[in-house]
Parts: sequence; structure tokens; C-alpha cells
Amino acid sequence: MPLRKKLDELVKNVKKPIAIFDLDGTLFDVTYRTMEILKRFIAQPEIRARFPEQVLMASKLRYQDYVYSLDASLTGIGIDRYSEHAAHFLHAAETYWYKHFFTDPLMAADVPYPGALACVRHLRENGAQIVYLSGRDIPNMSQGTIAALEKGGFPHTGHDIVICLKPAYGRPG
Repeated sequence: MPLRKKLDELVKNVKKPIAIFDLDGTLFDVTYRTMEILKRFIAQPEIRARFPEQVLMASKLRYQDYVYSLDASLTGIGIDRYSEHAAHFLHAAETYWYKHFFTDPLMAADVPYPGALACVRHLRENGAQIVYLSGRDIPNMSQGTIAALEKGGFPHTGHDIVICLKPAYGRPG
């Protein structure tokens, strides 16, 4: 049975259907956010001066070269984590990424995955309550989250929409 038919059947047969979606990596491709962060990182004069070889390599990183982590993406194109100098570059890049990835401004670079919007809208139109459940936090990412949902055309207001974000930055526990 095709997935859409199965979803329609589930929504019809459940008294109060709820569809729960993560945002990063589920509805939104965050690769573009990481690409923008890396572009800004390697544009810094002190980074260009200190790591010219790694900056040149990183500047050639293409969308299809990106994998889940920035470190894996950079080592995947040949930046050697076992070289002390390159390891310093990787550490600096990861530190810069971590400082900027979890902030409102760069979420504008996120792009909805093909079909994500149609799926969410379809479920809502067929009676499902939509819940966005994310590891994003309220102080640093709530405005960017709302802006990204708006920009992507995702429903984000109404009694049948719930947006769940962490109350504070950091990992639980």
C-alpha cells in the first residue's frame, strides 16, 4: 500500500490524529546552514592566513560532499585530522560551527526537503494535529524557527499546531 494511502487511512481511523515532526534533517535540509557557516569561517582573514591549505580545500566543498557532521565532511574531502596543523583547523571550524549553528540568523539558509510541506499540509487538511518537536531552544532559535516555518510555507499558527522547543540552550541532563 502506498505511504500516502496508508497515512490517509491512519488519519481517518484515529480519533484525534497527531503528526509529530522533527525539523532539522526531517522537514528542513540544514546542509545550507552549515555551508553558510563554513563560508563565513574560511572568509575570516586570520583563518585564511593561518590555514591557507585547509581553507583552499574547504572552499571547494560542494553540497554533495556534506555528510552529517562538519568534521566528517571536511575529512571526507581530504583534510587530515591526524596532522596536528589540520587538526587545529578542524577544531576551529567545529567550534565556529557550534557557536553559529544554534542561532536564529542562519536558520534562514535552511531549505525544506522536497515533499515535506505537501506532507504536513496534507495531514493537517485531513484533520491531524501538527506537532513540531525539535532540539532547538527557545532563547536562541525560536525566532529563526518561526521564520523558517513561515518562509517554507509550513502551517505554524492555530489551535491544531504545537511547536515544542527546549526551554534553554544545551543538552538535557
